Amino acid sequence: MKKKFRDYVLLLIFFFTVSFSYATSPGVEVIVSPNTLFIGDVFTYSIKLTLSKNTSLIKVPKEFDIIKGNELSFINSRVTKSMDDQYRYITLAYDLQIFDITIQTIPTQNITIKTPSYQQVSVPSLPLRINSIKSPDVTDIQLSNHIFVNTQLNWIPVILLILGVILSCFGLFKLITYVKHLGNRNKIGPVTPIQDTRTPYEIAVQDLLANFNKRHAISLKDYYVHYSDIIKTYLTTILSVKNIEMTSYEMLTLCYDRFNEQDYRRIKKVLNFSDSVKFAKNPASDDDNQLYYQKALDCIQSIHVTQSKEVISSDVSHPTSTESQLS
Repeated sequence: MKKKFRDYVLLLIFFFTVSFSYATSPGVEVIVSPNTLFIGDVFTYSIKLTLSKNTSLIKVPKEFDIIKGNELSFINSRVTKSMDDQYRYITLAYDLQIFDITIQTIPTQNITIKTPSYQQVSVPSLPLRINSIKSPDVTDIQLSNHIFVNTQLNWIPVILLILGVILSCFGLFKLITYVKHLGNRNKIGPVTPIQDTRTPYEIAVQDLLANFNKRHAISLKDYYVHYSDIIKTYLTTILSVKNIEMTSYEMLTLCYDRFNEQDYRRIKKVLNFSDSVKFAKNPASDDDNQLYYQKALDCIQSIHVTQSKEVISSDVSHPTSTESQLS
């Protein structure tokens, strides 16, 4: 009798133990989708857990737990949950991308649950076989979950289209730049030429000095061409003559009855000497150059002084209307 009672007790203990083990041992299923993988593919690594209703999920694998090298790339992860009268169903899904054709292995993963004590659930490692060549009917390569490269696409029109877009953008940029430049130029307005405020006398003196300073850098003929042009320009300016393209003879004829005899002789002397050098009738030394540079200055200065005196005397002999009324 005692033996039968003991057997019943042992049998009850056995059933309770089996029931407890069944209730606390979760179901684990590992799935990879799609089954056939090629290099560049994005696939989903899923861990499906079947837990009792009183079991809590404490810790799940992270990105760095799954990926241990550069062959796999992590894209996204998500968790889905459901429940019935007896169990909780939890799916841990990880979207990954493969970049190697060798066999890749997702290492063993550990999941922590509470039932009510803490328990480690081990998910075995999973080898992945990667194929390097796709079937002939698949013509695209997935570089990421958003980018595809079609290997059988006619790339010539695509390249031409890209070049056309680039050229159009460049042309539009140049057009906008030109319109802006045109608008700014219109805002600024026409450029007013800088007027020379120097008197004819100052211009002639400064031009003679500049020409004299570069006498060694140019030919003797060019030096005296500029020399006579400076003198003629000064004379035509003070005489209000527009035609400055005159020979020395024409200039002397014009000046004959416009200046006093002494100034006329000075003009004649410098122009005749200049012509004799220009036409190779009289070779001039550097002493001659210095001498006739000074003669030209004296000639212009004498004319300037004479002209100034004539202007002053003219103003004195012709009083203004206000002065006449006062007198």
